[in-house]
Amino acid sequence: MIANDPTNRLAWEGLRRLPETPIKGVRVANFSSESASIFSGKAAELVDGNPATGWSSSNGSFPQSFVLELPSDFEIAELSFNNVSRDAPNQASKDIEISVSADSATAGFAVVAKTALTQGEIGQGVRLKPAARGRWIKLRVLSNHGNPDYTQLGDVQVVGKPLSR
Repeated sequence: MIANDPTNRLAWEGLRRLPETPIKGVRVANFSSESASIFSGKAAELVDGNPATGWSSSNGSFPQSFVLELPSDFEIAELSFNNVSRDAPNQASKDIEISVSADSATAGFAVVAKTALTQGEIGQGVRLKPAARGRWIKLRVLSNHGNPDYTQLGDVQVVGKPLSR
């Protein structure tokens, strides 16, 4: 078991052979803004696994950014976005930039993908080709679907597998 013996090569080799799966334990390490409401729209709601919740900006400025922290180093294969706006359809996020870092939550980020999200679509997958290696993912929302005041984004799911040592 890796927890008892982090040098166990056989265990690490087994992890390397695992299929890509949704990564559990993702948390929001930092963010540029969030809703002032005490009831919803918080950055942490991006990764809470609840499709009825999500993030809302505190204003209409761009870019908006988030850094997601994975529980350890992973090979990140895909990100899936729930882009349904709860308040107004044109508040849905549109242009997104994805960067990954193996260094820290504040440094070493390299852009691995840019995409335009479809308004109102659930489960929009963005495949990283090649898969990126790291522990921190920076999401930059560069625009929305036309709302000048606020931007929203629902759940973000990260798919990958642990890196072997």
